[in-house]
Amino acid sequence: MLLKKILIITIFVLSNHFCIAQTTWQKISDSLTTGYIYDLQVDSEGNLFAAIDHQLLLYPANGEQPKHLYETDKLSIYILRILFITDNEILIGTDFGIFSSTDKGLTWSANSLDSVWIDFLFMDKNGIIYAGNDPIYKSTDKGTTWTELNPSRPVSSFYITSSGNFLAGTDCGIYLSSDFGQNWILTGFFDCGDVLAMKGIQDDGIIFIGGADRFHGIYFSTDDGYKWVKVNNSDTLDWVTSIIPTSSNEIYFNSNFNGVFKYNIQDSSITASNDGLQYGVTALALDSLGYLYAGSNGIFKTFSPVDTIKFLNNNVFNFSLEQNYPHPFNSTTTIEYNLPASGIVKIEVYDMLGQKVIELENRFQQEGKYKVTFQANSLSSGVYIYHMQIDEKTFSKKMMYLK
Repeated sequence: MLLKKILIITIFVLSNHFCIAQTTWQKISDSLTTGYIYDLQVDSEGNLFAAIDHQLLLYPANGEQPKHLYETDKLSIYILRILFITDNEILIGTDFGIFSSTDKGLTWSANSLDSVWIDFLFMDKNGIIYAGNDPIYKSTDKGTTWTELNPSRPVSSFYITSSGNFLAGTDCGIYLSSDFGQNWILTGFFDCGDVLAMKGIQDDGIIFIGGADRFHGIYFSTDDGYKWVKVNNSDTLDWVTSIIPTSSNEIYFNSNFNGVFKYNIQDSSITASNDGLQYGVTALALDSLGYLYAGSNGIFKTFSPVDTIKFLNNNVFNFSLEQNYPHPFNSTTTIEYNLPASGIVKIEVYDMLGQKVIELENRFQQEGKYKVTFQANSLSSGVYIYHMQIDEKTFSKKMMYLK
């Protein structure tokens, strides 16, 4: 199989081909010094999910301690992949089938793909899920039932282009199907090195791939996967399992042996981004605010956003308390607020006599954009004041409740 149980994270040595960039990392988890991190994913609320050896861990966005969501009952079973169908519906792929949760990881059930090695999980824009290794399986009902597609080789990575081409990264090249997986042709041969990662950007104007073993470096295609070109000076990137594009025409790649690297499309340059890292990196993830996460000897996060456009689009560069909506409201209303820095956030509602009606929030929150719901069913019609405090900063606004 392609993703064998690699339990040693190798100390990396930077190649002379690369210059050090200014991306600085901070360790956010000290508890993982020996576990191998196969996959990292961030949900829409900023919660980080990590597939680590035999367990699935949740790192809450509010800074609370990690939570064990799932742990396999057999030490021979490894959790390899995470897929969010929705924020509440999650699939995890293992080397012994798929497990699913419909309540954000609180409870789990075995999937119909029992005993099947799952090297990849992919969901297209229509909600169709693809999974497997050898062969490929397809599900149109969120993973309840599966049908088989067979590209005739073990598949480690999978992608569907915007034009509908299926691309399968195998242990001996890229296979392409233009008829929904019925027939396949070989479009890229890489000395039989495993193609472990695949990602398209700019509406699939460019598709990147990375791999391992005899596959060295990064390749890209600009014609929907028919022809592949190697990125100059990318030989040091070995064991690439994550490809993370940003909105600034930069692509981040991990290397199990050499850390994190950034490729700039505009000038075709590659730079190492390892300030704060000491070991190779096995997985990457990007959150909605543009911060990058790395799985290494623990979990790391960049001190500042690597995708500043994402950060600015989330409007979190200033503290703000927004006007509730709808306004005026009947029964229920929503309050949104922005935090450019983490801290203890308290939100309370008062009547016009200064008496506290309810406390909506009182907890630690990371920087980000948040919203909270206020239900006023038991209150009288009138004007109320909602008040937010974080550290020494305070904000207040009025809202009108009409029964």
